[in-house]
Amino acid sequence: MVTAVALPFTAILVLDAGPRELAGLAFASYLPGALISLVAGAWADRFRRRLLLITADLGRALIILWVPAAAYLGVLSLWQLYGVAFSVGVLSVVFDVTDNAYLPQIVEREDLVDANARLAAGSSVAEATAFAGGGWLVQLLTAPIALLVDALTFIVSAVLIGRIQAPDDPRNSEQPVESRSLRQDIAEGLSFIRSQKVLRLVVLSNALRSLTVGIFLTLYMLFCVETLKLEPGLLGMIFALGSISSLVGASLASRLAEKLGTVGALIRGYGIYAVAFTLIPLAPDGGWLGIALLAGHQLLGDGGETLYEVGEASTRQQLTPDDKLGRVNGTVAFLNGSALLVGALAAGELGEWLGLRAALFCSLAGIYAGVIVLLLVPTTEKSTSAYASTPACEEHPRPPKS
Repeated sequence: MVTAVALPFTAILVLDAGPRELAGLAFASYLPGALISLVAGAWADRFRRRLLLITADLGRALIILWVPAAAYLGVLSLWQLYGVAFSVGVLSVVFDVTDNAYLPQIVEREDLVDANARLAAGSSVAEATAFAGGGWLVQLLTAPIALLVDALTFIVSAVLIGRIQAPDDPRNSEQPVESRSLRQDIAEGLSFIRSQKVLRLVVLSNALRSLTVGIFLTLYMLFCVETLKLEPGLLGMIFALGSISSLVGASLASRLAEKLGTVGALIRGYGIYAVAFTLIPLAPDGGWLGIALLAGHQLLGDGGETLYEVGEASTRQQLTPDDKLGRVNGTVAFLNGSALLVGALAAGELGEWLGLRAALFCSLAGIYAGVIVLLLVPTTEKSTSAYASTPACEEHPRPPKS
């Protein structure tokens, strides 16, 4: 999250980047999602997951350290930032796909909503620290130094993950990996998602959401700096407000899932998230009203996003066998990464042709299309665990717990 603040600010403040340059940076960040997610999912079902997580953390630390080093030497360029964004993106895909697949090996499936909610609460604290601290680090110490701090956090993460003692081998002895090709592994993940109506619609809505996010993340920082005239420190504090909403969403996630079902809770979270996004392009140039609308987006949208993401991750974990979860996650990451990529490319052109505000308005079509898709999801049952008895799931029995 520090990188999410500091890398674009490095491009804007140090290298004077415009809409197309920021679109290029976003493109480099999102390209790995489209290129290697399917392979990363297969790896997460073939290799020890804890080792993959540690390797991804240490690799990201080393890569991010290049930015402050190059800035100190006076050789930093946009192309180097693109390279850093792409390389970090590759390892982030591996980490995120594996992380979500590893959780059901640590906790029982009936506890997944609780576990995801607690992880979301932890992320909220990290978000508050990273966005508020990251904004001030950029303003007071420069963006490259903020990235130096970020690199150290990945090293701490690797040490903490190394202390986990739960089993981390996802392989099913009845179907040895040596007898399957990567192509077969990837095809199984795609096939499993197609066989599950609930999973299929949730995955599609997530991809549509990512299309909107790809445009917003590319232009949002530039919109705040150039149109709304906000300083990095204040902007970081506004971003940090979302952690309050995220903590509320995380605390409510389990209770709402129990009352409405996991799918019912995620649909409501998505709707809140979509409404909050609409506040951003409505923010007027300068003045406190613009700041208030951005703060309103953070306070409303982050809670909705947390409800949605807890429900979406739990749905995947509850409906997918352990030995296929990496590949299902890889497929989801591939679709999301491709949508983010399209969004980033569209953002550069829309921002140049229509202006920043109009481009942000145009992007809302994706997230509201996702709302329509989610309304097609059957929610007659109180929990996605009820779908585990459908014929589609019986074709893919879960292996015994370790």
